[in-house]
Amino acid sequence: MGSARILAVDDERDTCEALAEMLSAWGHKVETAFDGHDALKKAAEFRPDVVLSDLAMPETDGLWLLRALKEDLPDCPVVFLTGHGTIDAAVAAIREGAYDFIVKPLDTSRLKVCLDRALEKKETMREVQTLRRRLKQLGSSEFIGSSAPMRRVFELIERVAPSKASVAISGESGTGKEMVSRAIHNLSTRREKPFIAINCASIPASLMESEIFGHERGAFTGADQRRPGVFELAHNGTLFLDELGEIPVELQAKLLRVLEEGKLRRLGGKVEIEVDVRVLCATNRDLKAEIKNGRSARISSSGSTSSRSSCRPCASGATTSPSWSSTSWTSSTATRRSAFPACTRRPWRRSRHTTGRATSASSATRWSGR
Repeated sequence: MGSARILAVDDERDTCEALAEMLSAWGHKVETAFDGHDALKKAAEFRPDVVLSDLAMPETDGLWLLRALKEDLPDCPVVFLTGHGTIDAAVAAIREGAYDFIVKPLDTSRLKVCLDRALEKKETMREVQTLRRRLKQLGSSEFIGSSAPMRRVFELIERVAPSKASVAISGESGTGKEMVSRAIHNLSTRREKPFIAINCASIPASLMESEIFGHERGAFTGADQRRPGVFELAHNGTLFLDELGEIPVELQAKLLRVLEEGKLRRLGGKVEIEVDVRVLCATNRDLKAEIKNGRSARISSSGSTSSRSSCRPCASGATTSPSWSSTSWTSSTATRRSAFPACTRRPWRRSRHTTGRATSASSATRWSGR
């Protein structure tokens, strides 16, 4: 990890200063404190990324400091240094929220690993907070509602957005599948990269492979120049395939290979091209039934990490705004079941994709006509 702000706390001045000198040599900015009250005061001013404290100190010990820091700096990891005689107290500190403890005499290599992991945790928590702020902004601009069901929808989007997983969204037309895909992209680490959206139902079957994977000059009649497909246009970004079920099964198998290997070959090409694309797809068909009947490849259950969700419109006579049905998000390592409850958003207007070229490589590229 890079340079960080570390608060070193120890009632033995020489030990504390020696620890600070070592941490400074590692490239960190260090502040020292010699008791709990001094540490709490300096923490409020210094705003450390990690607190490294002795556990056994007179008057105000490490546990007192931990409890006080949880009120002022709840996201700051605290690592304790402890002697063999206070290991039980260190374990108790872990139960109360300390990040870790290291037994004296100090093992510098273990300390460095522990600090790196604590800083990684701090950075992860910071990213989560950033996502939550962005999600609140999204909630106010794209969705309507702050009810408990709506918050659970936000939590599901927040949970899947930071990952690299491909996501399959199934549901009837008008249930907001594209809105979910854009929310996932906007909250992901790829948000500054292209978002390419195409409607597979609007692309003729004869042109489907060329549109998705691109083609070389002379690959077929009328191919007078090389043309990249949507995978290449979405490189480092997100590709949203609306109505995935309209892609022929044999082409879905080729799509599956790209998802697994991160490589594609243009139609008529001889060279494999590496692509880094997160794929989000949507369909108004029953994915499980399509796979069972052999009309769809098992893309969502491939070796790559993936997630699935389903959504459906409200019951007739209720409201014209969409709602979310129960859904299960699955991956190659675990299965989680969550509720995708009823929610409302701004009046829905059907987006119309037509086949053609992407007009730009911005983070929200719309598919335009040829």
